[in-house]
Amino acid sequence: MSGDQPLDITWQKDGRPIPASLGVTIDNIEFTSSLRISNLSPDHNGNYTCIARNEAAAVEHQSQLIVRVPPQFVVQPTDQDGIYGKTVTLNCSAEGYPRPTLVWKHSKGKQIRKSSIRRLSVA
Repeated sequence: MSGDQPLDITWQKDGRPIPASLGVTIDNIEFTSSLRISNLSPDHNGNYTCIARNEAAAVEHQSQLIVRVPPQFVVQPTDQDGIYGKTVTLNCSAEGYPRPTLVWKHSKGKQIRKSSIRRLSVA
């Protein structure tokens, strides 16, 4: 960045001041500003805007931060016994970002297609 002093550089997240609870560090040295985030979490997802101002004008530039979170099981399916002709329900749930896709497979490794499911309930 360049411009006449005094130059004021500030940062925003999603159009608002960055809350202290996010643990963001901002270092301003003359015409340079750095925003540093340690220990990323999904709370850090968003649009960050760097704003530079002096008496002449204000300019800004926005960047999007996407924090990817590996899938993690919230509910794991458990072994079930069933009676022929009856219904059995296997539950599975996972979270992450982007949202994980759940795929059911037979123990032989073949994927179960929705069209072949007759009595498998997925919750």
